[in-house]
Amino acid sequence: MADVDLDRALSLFTASTANAGAERWGIRLEIRNDNDSRTLELGVRARERGPSLVIEIGTDAYAALLERDLNAFWAKVTLSGRFSHFAVVSGALFAHLGTGQNDFAGAATRRDGVESAAHRIRTVDEVLTNLNAKHSPRATRRLAHMLRMWSDQEDFPYERDRLADYVIPDSVQRPWFDDEKTMTGACLPSADELQKEALAFTTGQEVAPDYYDASKVQGVTWGRVLLVAYDRPVPDDLRRRFPITMACLDAAGSRLLNACFLTMAPGHEILAHSDGNACYASWHMGLVVPGKCGVKAGNDVREHAPGKWLAFDDSYTHSAWNFSDRQRVVLTGWTVHPDLDDDEAAAMVDLSKLLRWGV
Repeated sequence: MADVDLDRALSLFTASTANAGAERWGIRLEIRNDNDSRTLELGVRARERGPSLVIEIGTDAYAALLERDLNAFWAKVTLSGRFSHFAVVSGALFAHLGTGQNDFAGAATRRDGVESAAHRIRTVDEVLTNLNAKHSPRATRRLAHMLRMWSDQEDFPYERDRLADYVIPDSVQRPWFDDEKTMTGACLPSADELQKEALAFTTGQEVAPDYYDASKVQGVTWGRVLLVAYDRPVPDDLRRRFPITMACLDAAGSRLLNACFLTMAPGHEILAHSDGNACYASWHMGLVVPGKCGVKAGNDVREHAPGKWLAFDDSYTHSAWNFSDRQRVVLTGWTVHPDLDDDEAAAMVDLSKLLRWGV
């Protein structure tokens, strides 16, 4: 039986986080064995927090980790703490250690430990007071139910391949939206013009900073230029640089939460993760797509193509890739979930602003 070497265990964690995106949320992991511990901090916010997740490793779990047997490892560790984007930790952090389904969400609760349960409940009360002053009871009824789930006042069934913080009541849960109109009416008629504007990223005329660190503009593997965020004023320079794109987004309607250009370097992959929020449709429109590019949500894979539209629920674990030898550019963002009607969507947009979801 292998003795537990926490320094070795920490090195495996650290080596496996490269390009995983875990630092976006500010993850602080504590790995323990008896009275000894090591801490892994990812992202600038991690140092401010208590442990997002505490993993108690015994000799059996450590041996499984060394053998790259993830299922056995997760079955043998003891987990505590609360971390909403645990798929980033489970899928992405251990992607280099092996393969297999990490089906342990029942042991790892859904949310981050920075906020207490009482604080979340107070937050829900404040948000609902604000929403009810502006929207009808019918428009906020299902949103109130969702918020009770989000604050752990109500439970809901765990679904494999998904790490949602809540679900939409009386809604058919599915990872992909095939026929629903999430944004297509605004953008598809101008697909050729949108592609021409996106080509500026391939020539170097436009540069997308790093998705996680906007100060980084060199060696970027996954870049973003944010175009729309709620109803914030759009800078004049964006309208000058991308006039057709901004005109399409202006016409997209009030259900739009955000929109951006996303670039992905050749040979790069965004590893499996979940964004936790089940009230949005994450939409992608292929603009510059050299081939061998796609998205997997749940167990279904869809390929990117120029002018092709994809939309999915990104509370399901999802990944994306560019296995070509050229840069990929898509227009992407969040709209309110198509199962919420227009009145509910208006309330959902306000809820998103209050909780800073969807940015």
